Amino acid sequence: MGYRIPEGALIFSNQWALNMEESVYEDPMSFKPERWLENPTLPSPFIFGFGKRACPGQSISMDSLSIAMASMMWAFDFYDNKIIEDLGRPPSLVDEGPQIAGIQARCRGPSHVALIEQEWFATNTDPSTELDRIGKALGL
Repeated sequence: MGYRIPEGALIFSNQWALNMEESVYEDPMSFKPERWLENPTLPSPFIFGFGKRACPGQSISMDSLSIAMASMMWAFDFYDNKIIEDLGRPPSLVDEGPQIAGIQARCRGPSHVALIEQEWFATNTDPSTELDRIGKALGL
């Protein structure tokens, strides 16, 4: 049995099916990142595709994620919700937000809060303005 694939046709993989393959990943529908610690030979999820049509932004994405994680580790202490005590100060911009999976992040100190808030308010939050600035810089 076979299929005729016309010349020049684009073929896409079913990445969801590849990432949910029960013969490869035990209980694939459960979020278990530790599965790669327990079995380092498991293939990585195919989140960026593969071959010559793989996502060209993969390295940018992974580098951005590394920078974001390092920044979070610099700025915050992470706690189990059960051990959080009163901060002894009013909440600030960096204390707001949802609590996920019983983990809470608290800014490491007043100097961290001040720097984060300074950078937040200095950032242009209108993407159109920033994209226009980049376009002009590139001569577009």
